[in-house]
Amino acid sequence: MTETAQTRLDGGVKTLVGHCRDDETDIYVGRGDRGDAHLNNTEIGKRGWLGNPYPKDDYGRAECIELFRADFEDRLEADGPACHGEVIAEHADRLAAEGSHE
Repeated sequence: MTETAQTRLDGGVKTLVGHCRDDETDIYVGRGDRGDAHLNNTEIGKRGWLGNPYPKDDYGRAECIELFRADFEDRLEADGPACHGEVIAEHADRLAAEGSHE
C-alpha cells in the first residue's frame, strides 16, 4: 500500500490504513514517546495522540480495539459545543459527497 486514500466506484473516498514501517502514511496513529503517549494522555495533534492505550499483550487484539473504540468515541462526544467551523465542515463534506466543487 502506498496511498492513504482510495477512490471507490461510487466516487467516494475510503481511508486506507498502513503500517508506519512498511507503508507510506500521512498520519501516525501509534503510541508516541517510546510507547508512553496515547489517546488518553496526549494533547490532540501531538505524536501519539491517536495511539491505543490498551496493549494487545495485556488485553488481546479484539478487546484492546473495542476499549480504544469506546475511549475514542467518548473523546469525540466530549469535544465541546458546536461551532461555526462545523457548519463549514458539514457543507464541504456534503459537496464532496455530491461530487460538486462549487
